[in-house]
Amino acid sequence: MPGTIYISGLYSGINWAEVIDQIIQVEQRRIDILEEQKNSYENKLSAWQELNTKLLNVKTAAEDLADASVFNVFNVSLTASTGEAEDFLVASAGTDAQEGVYEIVIKQLAQAKVDKSKSFSSASEALNLSGTLQLRKVGETNWVDITIETTDTLTDIKNKINQHTDETGVVASIVQYADNDYRLILTAQETGTDNAFEVGQTDVAATTDGLGFWDDAFTTENIAIEAQNAIVNVYGEDAERNSNIITDLIPGITLNLKNADENVTITLTISRDIDTIVGNIKDFFDKINEVFEYINNQYAYTEDDETAPPLIGDSTLSLLQSDLREKLSNGITWDSTTHYLFEIGITVDENGIYTVDEETLSEALTNNFETVRNLLAETEETTGIAAELNEFLEFITDEYQEGYVQTRMDELQTNIDNIDEQIEEIERQLEQERERLFEQFNALETYLAQMRQLQAWLEQQLSVLSQ
Repeated sequence: MPGTIYISGLYSGINWAEVIDQIIQVEQRRIDILEEQKNSYENKLSAWQELNTKLLNVKTAAEDLADASVFNVFNVSLTASTGEAEDFLVASAGTDAQEGVYEIVIKQLAQAKVDKSKSFSSASEALNLSGTLQLRKVGETNWVDITIETTDTLTDIKNKINQHTDETGVVASIVQYADNDYRLILTAQETGTDNAFEVGQTDVAATTDGLGFWDDAFTTENIAIEAQNAIVNVYGEDAERNSNIITDLIPGITLNLKNADENVTITLTISRDIDTIVGNIKDFFDKINEVFEYINNQYAYTEDDETAPPLIGDSTLSLLQSDLREKLSNGITWDSTTHYLFEIGITVDENGIYTVDEETLSEALTNNFETVRNLLAETEETTGIAAELNEFLEFITDEYQEGYVQTRMDELQTNIDNIDEQIEEIERQLEQERERLFEQFNALETYLAQMRQLQAWLEQQLSVLSQ
């Protein structure tokens, strides 16, 4: 009651402030009941949120396992007839690789063409050259003309060339070989003969009074490194490529050539990475077990327990448990035959907890790879268990699709919000009631004060009369 001062029991002798508090406390019991209900809803919501997180973890693992390419993981091993294989070749496998063994000889590495100018005493002094430097990619008809002016330094010319790299395929740089020996270096952006470049036979490209990329007779180009292709021999047949990184020779395999030696044979072995696949499958079922263990704990209640789990008796939880068990126990049919998880070493007990026999699963992946993949992933033949579970979990947990898990959490949150509104309204009413009671008791005190004054006056009058 801001701005109002009340003195409790001044004339009545009754501590009516305490009486009002006791009256309000009785009314407060309505709020206490609502708070208990709210606490129950909050515990249920918290439990569902925790379970929803576990379901989303399963969904993530299911989504990964539903992708058939996740089964296409391979080990790559290299051995060399002499020395260390990695000194000559590094290889990696993609998802479209195939198991196999390949014998490889690296005969030649790909090289980028490099031209070198004559020597200049400075990179920053004007060269007093004028004319046109012509450059073009091999196979192009038109030249790219680069105008050289008398005030240009070697650095200026380098910069002008690099402004046209996209057109010419040439990158220019300067190398200082000695104190007064600077050379302009032209390097092809990419390796291989198809990516080489040509220098036009103009005066500015000649040796005398020029940059020195050609001799004065234009018969000899000052080539530091000739462009060449990589040559790789696989089982007796040569293959040429422009690059030392080769992706189209062996399906799904990237070869990174490091050194060439015709006397060294490298054996490349591609094998399926069974351990990684088993680990992915085991991780999937570990996350499923976390969900079932959590659900089972919600039912683990006896009369001796002081507090029941928050979701005990929740019909949505029972529905979820039933649906999950059904999705996981369904057989997958292809080629007129229905297959089940136990065939690949995955079994379930009476509590819904799965066990993955890694040895049996590894044998199945080795001997019946397609059976394992079809049972779990999305393939041309099947929608496997992981794929079906992913779609199911997408539905029940998606807040936009109103799946029943998300709907249940929304219901609980709505209940909590409604109770908060009810409590707020009751608190407002109690405050009004407290104010009303204070005013009534204060009116009583005022009346008693008036009566006390009247009594005193009467006593005074009677005293006067009696004299």
